[in-house]
Amino acid sequence: MDDVNQSTAGVEPEPASEPNLELEPAAVPTDDDAPALRPKEVRARTSRRRLQVVNAAARRLATARYATDPLEIRRTVDRLARLQPRVRGVTIRRGSVAGVPGEWVMTKGRARPGTVMYLHGGGYIAGGPHTHRMLVGALVVRTGFRAFVPDYRLAPEHRHPAALDDARVVYDQLATQTHDTGRSFAVAGDSAGGGLATALVVDRRDADVRLPDRLALISPWVDLSGPSPETIEERAGLDVVMRAEQIQLSGLAYAEDRIADPSASPLWADLRGLPPTLIQVGTSELIGVEGELLAQRMAIAGVPVELEVWENMPHVFQAVPVLKERRFALDRLASFISEDRD
Repeated sequence: MDDVNQSTAGVEPEPASEPNLELEPAAVPTDDDAPALRPKEVRARTSRRRLQVVNAAARRLATARYATDPLEIRRTVDRLARLQPRVRGVTIRRGSVAGVPGEWVMTKGRARPGTVMYLHGGGYIAGGPHTHRMLVGALVVRTGFRAFVPDYRLAPEHRHPAALDDARVVYDQLATQTHDTGRSFAVAGDSAGGGLATALVVDRRDADVRLPDRLALISPWVDLSGPSPETIEERAGLDVVMRAEQIQLSGLAYAEDRIADPSASPLWADLRGLPPTLIQVGTSELIGVEGELLAQRMAIAGVPVELEVWENMPHVFQAVPVLKERRFALDRLASFISEDRD
């Protein structure tokens, strides 16, 4: 690992997690051929008033929500990234793995022998390690694992499968290192990064490469063709982060006429043999339905999968510090990622 330019975070630690958030079984799918997937519904504890304030602020800040030019969206996301608070207790270092630049995020406390490969979201057109320091740092503090966040190539300059190609070479080196040292190894990602993480693990399974011990997905974008008309009708007014047209345009910017290819839209991939997976989605996001469908298809394929559906939560709410649910969701993710292997 070529680590340079070390920087250290330093703000107030996060408050303790809310102990009274409970997971409750939701309805089981009715498909007679499907095994019993029991999603967990998590009731909202953030008040409706606070949610209204948060949503109003999100609409004001997320000017990229109304943009259609990928480069304009990227610039806006980069500006918003400067507003994120940093997490006390981590060290961030620039580095590279297999020639792909990125950032290492490591705990300043008691480290545990594990590595997380985290793939950032941003619709394949925006984002980078710098936009996800708070989210990845929170996971590192909770797990004690180190994390590498690749700065994979973005569209429209670099179209499919550029992101997957970058992720693949990083994965292979980290998988080899962790296997040789006996470390736990997890792959995680949010939004487009969640879709990329899924496509990556499918790709590595097909290549007969060692799979990660855990796969953790936050609001994964796994169908680049865009939300269905039914989803748009039901949720377009609830999503404060993205519009359906923007999702569709981002998919085309990345994959063009290959949006239905399973390597771009892994919802349609053969999912057999994937590692234990945790998927978290919110009910106020357009992409959340895709995560639910992915979990159902994983269960049908025999994958050990857990699905959590968080009431009234927006897209990637785990990155919104003022939401009570965020802390508990991150605790759940960290517990799953760091769970001892069988």
